[in-house]
Amino acid sequence: MISLPSKSALDFQSVSFQYYEDSLLACLAASCAASSSSSSSDDHDSTTKLVATNLIAEGRLWEGVQLLCLVGRAADACKYLQSCGRWDESLWLAKCRLEGDELASAARYLYFPY
Repeated sequence: MISLPSKSALDFQSVSFQYYEDSLLACLAASCAASSSSSSSDDHDSTTKLVATNLIAEGRLWEGVQLLCLVGRAADACKYLQSCGRWDESLWLAKCRLEGDELASAARYLYFPY
């Protein structure tokens, strides 16, 4: 569930001049709320993942990938890179950030995408 400050920051339209800044503000607000005793880290992670997904959909692939990596979602970031045809970057990220089954899965899609 997204906290109220995060939700209101995300309510701005993507065409807004400050959409990127507002999105980062939502992540920061969720992070601050998660550090308090009354909120959980899951709120922060879900808010950041939502912001990252929105940024990727808006064509800001690298900003979205960076946010996903910040919250430990490098495997998701690799999938987004692959879906955008950035296979080399996906493999590079996988080799740097993933281990075990996640790494094998990311590499498998590089060689057998279907």
